[in-house]
Amino acid sequence: MRKRTGFIIAMLLFAGYGVHAEETDDLYVVPRVVEKKWTNFNLSDVRLLDGSYFKKMQDQHLNYLLSLDPERLLNNVLRGGDIPTSAANYGGWQHDNGNGFSNYMAGCAMMYASTGDVRLLERIKWMIDQIAVCQEKENLDGFFYFGRSKGAASYNALMAATGNGVYPVNNGEDFYTNSAMAGMAFYQLHRIFYGIRDVYYYTGYEKAKTVFVKCMEWACKWTDLIPEDAQLQMALEAEHGGMTELFVDAYALTGNKRFIDNAERWVHSLNFRDQMAKGNDVLTSRHANVYDPKYMGLIRDYEFTGNEQNRDAALNTWDIVVNHHVLSMGGHGRWERYGEPGKFLDQLANTSTETCCTNNMLRFTKAMFSVFGDGKYLDFYEKALYNHILASKDPDNQSVGGGFCYYQSLMPGQCRKYMDDNSFYCCWETGLENHSKYGEAIYFHNDDDILVNLYIPSTLEYEDRGFSMRMEGDYPLENEIKLTILKNQDFNGTIRFRCPQWMDASRVNITVNGQTQKVNIESGKFINIRQAWKAGDVIVLSMPVELRYEPSEEPNVVSLFYGPLVIVPNLGAVASGDYVSNVWDQQGDTQIDKFPDFPNFTQSKEELSTWMKRKEGTLEFTAQGADQTYNFVPFYQANHMRTSVYQRFTGEKDKKWENNYVPDRIIFNVNETEHAYGGRTSLEKNYNRYYRHVDKGRSLSYTLKLSETSGTQHWIAIKHQGWETEEVGDYEVYIDDALIGSIGACEKLKQFTYPTNFFKIPLDLTKGKSEVRLKILQKDRAMNYYGIEIVTDKYLEEFYPETKYAYESSLPATRLEAEASQPHESNRTFDGLSSSGAYVSRLSTYLQFNNVFVKKGGTYHLSVCYRGSASLRYNVTVNDVVTEVKYPSTNGEWQTYTSEIELREGFNTIHLAPTTVRTPYDVDYIELQPAGSSALGTILSDWQRFSVYPNPCSDFAYFKTTADWVGVISIRDMQGKLLYSFNYPNQNKLEVNGLSNGVYMVSFDDGKDHNTTKLVVYK
Repeated sequence: MRKRTGFIIAMLLFAGYGVHAEETDDLYVVPRVVEKKWTNFNLSDVRLLDGSYFKKMQDQHLNYLLSLDPERLLNNVLRGGDIPTSAANYGGWQHDNGNGFSNYMAGCAMMYASTGDVRLLERIKWMIDQIAVCQEKENLDGFFYFGRSKGAASYNALMAATGNGVYPVNNGEDFYTNSAMAGMAFYQLHRIFYGIRDVYYYTGYEKAKTVFVKCMEWACKWTDLIPEDAQLQMALEAEHGGMTELFVDAYALTGNKRFIDNAERWVHSLNFRDQMAKGNDVLTSRHANVYDPKYMGLIRDYEFTGNEQNRDAALNTWDIVVNHHVLSMGGHGRWERYGEPGKFLDQLANTSTETCCTNNMLRFTKAMFSVFGDGKYLDFYEKALYNHILASKDPDNQSVGGGFCYYQSLMPGQCRKYMDDNSFYCCWETGLENHSKYGEAIYFHNDDDILVNLYIPSTLEYEDRGFSMRMEGDYPLENEIKLTILKNQDFNGTIRFRCPQWMDASRVNITVNGQTQKVNIESGKFINIRQAWKAGDVIVLSMPVELRYEPSEEPNVVSLFYGPLVIVPNLGAVASGDYVSNVWDQQGDTQIDKFPDFPNFTQSKEELSTWMKRKEGTLEFTAQGADQTYNFVPFYQANHMRTSVYQRFTGEKDKKWENNYVPDRIIFNVNETEHAYGGRTSLEKNYNRYYRHVDKGRSLSYTLKLSETSGTQHWIAIKHQGWETEEVGDYEVYIDDALIGSIGACEKLKQFTYPTNFFKIPLDLTKGKSEVRLKILQKDRAMNYYGIEIVTDKYLEEFYPETKYAYESSLPATRLEAEASQPHESNRTFDGLSSSGAYVSRLSTYLQFNNVFVKKGGTYHLSVCYRGSASLRYNVTVNDVVTEVKYPSTNGEWQTYTSEIELREGFNTIHLAPTTVRTPYDVDYIELQPAGSSALGTILSDWQRFSVYPNPCSDFAYFKTTADWVGVISIRDMQGKLLYSFNYPNQNKLEVNGLSNGVYMVSFDDGKDHNTTKLVVYK
């Protein structure tokens, strides 16, 4: 066996290499177009103090990094460069085609900066040197092999790129691959390239910069193979990591304009940036970690180009993700996919909150704060770091796999799972970085001031100012944070402290050398202290931490917090080995029979401190639940135990809320709620949830309580699993034997969601009653039901305003994109011409649109946007009524053809299927208007239209045409009264403060054509 001396000798040669400041601005040769408001201190400027949980986890992670063999990690790269090695590769994803060697280099570089441990520097310099040799020997213009065999490498496929060949994975709903990108090779290349970049950023090793720049030069060469932007946008539908960010960094490091030009081209604009810049949330059902790495590219490109569209997209993206998708513990997604906005509880699963996603969100958040300076970014950073990242590694695990979490298991009764020693998945890769950089956001500075963000015991060395200080205190176990100035030569600025948004500012106090400071203290703002600082000055910040809660979409289902920490009940220990993860098991071991619902509490959630008792000297609490006593611990400490991040409150105030919003609900297999059940059905499980299965021709029924408030308008809410393909049958809904609605097949409604259908109950069916009997009758196919509730008008107005306002409008739902329908084995394809860039290609089976709602039944005009080279006949089926329509040839251009259909009051199903497949059409969207609003049997060019966004809107509505049109925009209420009229494009926005909540008709008229759409105002 060959002696492995090369790595050992290299370590000796590199011993004693000094610490380099990793602050990227020091390394850039190009000035920013947009100046940063704040800059985080270098990791090498910050040292964690012994005694904190962060320091314990950092030390454990340091030992883990040192336990791994860099030569084994680099095995495939060495083989690709014909460098002899006898070190066997690790298993799992790393064995055949892994990129984890580069994440390892990044993690070691960060840990070296955080600790100064030269052993880490020696390892990564040796690894960079080997990569540089391979890069030179292979002579692939900067690319180097990293797969198990060169024959199976992606290089040849990548260099044959044309930009064509986008095809869907998962039946085309959320995940795409592309032959031009050799599948999804750039996902790995991004991770490899940024790991090399980070070695330079955090150690200053010049050879790493050289290798990184060569990698990006090859990426430019690859991009040149796709000269048309529309083709590149098609390719960018495939997973490609955060390549835009890397192009910007290469530009900043070299000044080579070729890199920034490519960065602009690599912005995924068509189906992502452009929509997010308008405030449109396009994330639902999309693969989270396909999209999350793109966010950094938006803000980085804005910093160096000033591109305002990227700025707007970055601002909106952060707000949308954090406010509408992030769960209480700081993570987001289920099974790596985004859910419906605001539907947090639907994202609870054995596969909730992939750790890679939060890794990307923290990087994005730190960059957003640096540019814009808003404290909200730091509040989220704290939440995600303390409650997700800190929880993503087993503090007692010393195994080869490292004890990292891929997901967090968040259904009631589930336990945290750790990857085994043969996994080495993507979250192992980013886990190598997560626990190496705890100090990166503790302190920030600008030209004048220092900002203390996280209250983690540490020291700060501000070398440029000859200033240093020490921060002590076990926050939030203790309320006091003590800062001591150790030295000061040239710092005369303000020291600022973050006062979190959730903090009671009236209880915060700050002293300097024992003297109380009279300063302005506001929640969500910075506390500013300025004086002539000298060595020995002591600042004491007192921030009393309290119990609090954050609601889900159901205000009586909440997460409990102690200050920044989510606290959770211990629902039982987990036996050794049971917490080893099979990450692909969506069912998990939730013990759903034992935990069919969240832990229940009858006390007031507004008075937590009166009945939750803290154990002295700990962060543990005891609380009496409805059926047992619970012991609460911080979520990050909930290792090897079953728990629940949400709790249900059923006290008097919560009962009042239920009366006003959700008078009754069915929780399957909970006797108290599954009351008065009737019917012939079966109770089954899927995705850790119970559901009721009803065979065709069968029914189920429940007696449901009504609101005690007379005159309340009620609705039946029925929840489905969004990706059913078999048991999707149509059904009818009855209240006390009166039919109130029906719906067609519910196949593939929306992937990785639990869509809800609403049925309005006529007031005469509830008048004078305290309860009603619900019956759901299956018709032609079986159906699975995942939830049943009776809700009120007030509930819809707050949580589903579009549904409520659709009932109050004579307009149908908004334009329905073909790719958002049920494309039964139909390809979703992308170009630069169709609306939103996406369409269904060569439709040979059918498209079905469910839940098309109109208040008033009658004649409507159905416009289908399509393109085809020959005439073709389609069967247009509306609620089982079939009409054959002949669609003329469009000579390959996108055009619309309008025909007439009959819609019934309430929900409708529209089904389109070609009668022959001789020359299948591409279909972009369908659009509905009341009869008389468009010309029948005529073809209209698709570009003769305009849009209003965001929709719904709360402050400003913006208007845009897809061509350079000049005309008049008019806004009318639903009775036709003219409210506003103005010339476009002289005015392209309208402040809607003067409009009440509701639906309005917006028209654009240029003297030739008249286009109408709807605007929903919801403030």
